[in-house]
Amino acid sequence: MMLPWTLSVGAALSALLAAASAECDREALFKFADSYVFAQENGHAGYLENIADNFTYVENNKTHEITTGILNNALVIDHRHTIADTIECATFTELVVTRNASGMPAPYVIGTQIRHSPGDMSCYLIDSIVTTEGHWLFNATGTLYWVQRENWGPIPEAERDSRDTLKAAADAYLSMWDNKSAIDAVPWGTPCARLEGGVYTGNGGPNDSCKVGIPTNNTQAPNSYRRYVIDETVGAISVLCIFEHLENAPDSHEFRLEKGKPSRDPHMAPAVGKIPRCTEAGIVAVITSTFEKPRSSVQLCLSPTSDLLATEADDKTDRDRETPTDASSAPEPGPMARRLEEATEEALLTGGRAGRRAVEEAGFSEELKERLFARVKDAQFRSENAAAFAEAGMPTSAGQATRLMATSQPWTGTETTQDAVLRMLNDAHKPLKPELRGRPKMPDLQPVDMRMGQEPRLNAGRRAASARDKASAYSGMGLKELEKGLSEDEKEAMKKEFRDRFRPAARAMPNTLTGLASLANERIEDAIARGQFKNIPRGRGVERDSRADNPFIDTTEYIMNKMIKRQDIVPPWIEKQQELVRQAHVFRTRLRNDWKRYAARMIASKGGSLEEQMNRARRYAKAEELHNPRKRDVDQIAVPTNSTDDPVMAKMRQQGTPASADAPSPRVDQGEIIPEDEPLPPPFRDSAWIAAEKSYMDLSIGNLNALTRSYNLMAPELAKKPYFSLERELNSCFADVAPQLADVIKERAAKPSPKSVLEALDGRQGSVFDRFGGRKAKVYESKAPHYGFREMWRDLFTRQPS
Repeated sequence: MMLPWTLSVGAALSALLAAASAECDREALFKFADSYVFAQENGHAGYLENIADNFTYVENNKTHEITTGILNNALVIDHRHTIADTIECATFTELVVTRNASGMPAPYVIGTQIRHSPGDMSCYLIDSIVTTEGHWLFNATGTLYWVQRENWGPIPEAERDSRDTLKAAADAYLSMWDNKSAIDAVPWGTPCARLEGGVYTGNGGPNDSCKVGIPTNNTQAPNSYRRYVIDETVGAISVLCIFEHLENAPDSHEFRLEKGKPSRDPHMAPAVGKIPRCTEAGIVAVITSTFEKPRSSVQLCLSPTSDLLATEADDKTDRDRETPTDASSAPEPGPMARRLEEATEEALLTGGRAGRRAVEEAGFSEELKERLFARVKDAQFRSENAAAFAEAGMPTSAGQATRLMATSQPWTGTETTQDAVLRMLNDAHKPLKPELRGRPKMPDLQPVDMRMGQEPRLNAGRRAASARDKASAYSGMGLKELEKGLSEDEKEAMKKEFRDRFRPAARAMPNTLTGLASLANERIEDAIARGQFKNIPRGRGVERDSRADNPFIDTTEYIMNKMIKRQDIVPPWIEKQQELVRQAHVFRTRLRNDWKRYAARMIASKGGSLEEQMNRARRYAKAEELHNPRKRDVDQIAVPTNSTDDPVMAKMRQQGTPASADAPSPRVDQGEIIPEDEPLPPPFRDSAWIAAEKSYMDLSIGNLNALTRSYNLMAPELAKKPYFSLERELNSCFADVAPQLADVIKERAAKPSPKSVLEALDGRQGSVFDRFGGRKAKVYESKAPHYGFREMWRDLFTRQPS
């Protein structure tokens, strides 16, 4: 069931006043609250009944479709508490959840006001405050622990407070943030305790107070847009409002008053998330407030902490006036004070400037500000130099791995630039495996003599022997012959080039990056002008070798591998392997073809119709499958080179389980079903054929084993192959050929028989050359040699009568 009705919150609340005078049924209110809890447990809004046409669903002060809210999640309700207001015809229900219907952790604390039309009791508004993890002081487990120990039973009628008293107490409490005199208007009492998240302010003593953490900065924004649900029977009032000081966060408070004093104050906060409760003896007030704030704005929720510290400081000052104490005798702060102080420090650490501004606006003392800011600076310094502190505090017994882990940068959820660049390089150029990498080139560690070396002195005889005649050296360079074929302009250009070589700035190399770029561009433009870039292949069709730019492959190694690949050069053991595979394929192909042809003829020779012959072949194939099942290829198994047979295959055949009769072979039993009551014959064998072919097969097996032995001597250990066995090859041949015999018999029967040469000569079909043979030769014997070409032509081309 989908409830698509939408209406603004203001319009929904305006309908409340119009129906105020009508009667409201308290039992109907609790019944609808029960259906709301049931719908939340099942995660389906369709269980809600009696919905008004102008229904509106509000969650954390925002209008939503009910199917998109928390009500669409199936949750296990660990605690449920409901109060009813017959004047406003509304209920308030508090739910504490720690897991969902699947048993997975799903902590929530939900406060919901449900409003009805008094006449027909139809529901026109569901207003919920939802808190979960990450919200202010949220702790569903702690909240559940304390709320299960609270007493929300009815108050005797003579001791109940009026509706106006309950509302005035709640308004005074909520006005403390913007009205200084509102603090005195709150009917405080003792003992009193308040639940903030999972922390209880009281410890069960008679002096427990709910004043812990009340605001002292009374110039904040007010808590506006208050919506009330008041139940005088239990002395409870629920208030939903907007906490303007926390950037208009949704806020919920619930109070319980006993004899005019608040005894419980639960306070819920979604985005910052908390569910505080307060219980005061004398004042029984329950305040449930909910703030929906992002985590980055948590520092805005510091006023309770500052007020708490200021209140404790004031209480301590009052106590010091009566009894002097020193630092050692100072009382320890309560759990509520410690928790709020920790929250303040956390806000300062994570809030930045906003956190500092919140501390300044909260009214901290100068000493407390200095202490908090010093902690913040110390924490920031330790965070920035976490690796150094970890290394300094490392014990001497720690290993290298522990030290690296402690000093390494922790994962922050964002990939660093260095890691991203390294990952992209690894993706573009896959590193070679360690066993394929070359040995690292170690630098030459020989000592280098940095002293000035002297040229060896030559005696006069060696100097004279090595001397050259300069004139003869220049005359032998062939410049005269070169100049004969040059024009005048070319000679002048050459002379100019020679003269330029001896100038001071001749052939100067650029010493800047810009100069090098200009020189490179000049060389490229000259090459373009010469047409060296015209025939370079480009476009989609160009196949580029990815290894050419791989930095892990040496250029010389890449060029050598490319040359070897282009010339189809392979290692010797690969060539021997190819030869062995080729010879084995030839032997096995011939063996199977010979046996297939012979077995088909022998089975067909036993007589019977074609179907009987094919059925007989299928029965032989079935028997072959049971007694000699097909196994994996022997080339896939490596065995020791000193074995004369394949023990692995032999063991596999011994352990092979015959296929069940219910599972037919994929190539057998496709034409006719074999009766199961007839016993199968033994597998088809022919000793005569084996004896006739044995010499050839022994010779072939010996040749293959010789090639295998030669190959195994050259191949690596993992690539060695087993030796061939005649028995294994025959069994494999029989198993492969048996399923094909029925098809071969059918093919042979359907194939037309070839015509003889005599039939071709007597018939009308055929060419002229078919007439030159096929008939019996006629021999003419004559003593006179008068049979010549004419007679031969006549005999050949004269048609004989049939």
